Amino acid sequence: MKTIKKIICLLILALMALSLFSCGREETNAAEKNVDALADALISKLEFDIIPEEIDGEVALSDYEIDEALVSEVRYFRVGSAVADEIAIFKVNNKNDIPTIENAVSERIKYLKAGFSDYKPSEVPKIENAYTKTIGNIVILCICKNTAQAELIISEA
Repeated sequence: MKTIKKIICLLILALMALSLFSCGREETNAAEKNVDALADALISKLEFDIIPEEIDGEVALSDYEIDEALVSEVRYFRVGSAVADEIAIFKVNNKNDIPTIENAVSERIKYLKAGFSDYKPSEVPKIENAYTKTIGNIVILCICKNTAQAELIISEA
């Protein structure tokens, strides 16, 4: 009987220790991707005819018509009017606001498509194939030649 009690106590102790270790373990979850790591990986690994320059986050909020109170982090890269290549990454403060940011990204794509349709139609296929992704509270837009490569980079970051 004493042996059984000792075994049960040891099992309980082991389960308690296991639960403590599992609570403290940091998992790399797709929802917890780092905005800077994503931005740096995309800008350094994607191929561009003209490498987009990083633009201040306030300009991104203006270009995308996003209220600054909705996001905590922004990384934004664009070329300008020469080509449509663009990377925008927004970390949303509240998950309830994700649809608002996704809609802003969608509207930006429509805006770019309309602008380049007359000005530089050769850029329109890139815009039509824009890669958008929401991972946790991060919303990503990537307009580039190779969206499959962008998807791979994001999944590995």
